[in-house]
Amino acid sequence: FSMGQGDILRRAMGKKNPVEMAKQRQGFVDGCVGKGTCDAKKAGEIFDTIGARYDAASTGLFLWGRIDAGNPFAALTPDTGASLGERVSDTILYRSGVFITPGFIFGENGKDYVRISLCAKPEVLVHAKCLIESILNNNPS
Repeated sequence: FSMGQGDILRRAMGKKNPVEMAKQRQGFVDGCVGKGTCDAKKAGEIFDTIGARYDAASTGLFLWGRIDAGNPFAALTPDTGASLGERVSDTILYRSGVFITPGFIFGENGKDYVRISLCAKPEVLVHAKCLIESILNNNPS
């Protein structure tokens, strides 16, 4: 993925141009995978672990997951009026040290979502998944 391609992708993201982002995504992901720095499947495995619904074929540099009511990770954080995405993010951060971005920072439509960067190295995602799994293993509620 060249610097020029990076500029095209950055502009498309800044202008929220889904058509151009979709066109650029595959080249970006292929470049990341080729360098061993991107693995959308590993990010999806984290969402499987935390019970988030996601579209494995989504476009962009992040994988977004929807947190539904009754999510076991949200249940581990007291309901203080925070969104489900925020509660899951807090639970994972404070209990495992892994930060998964809560969607509420992107506005009202993102409040029950979390996201994972597809720029993380696969070994980082594998390690994060193990740390996250330990939360449920240590809290059999």
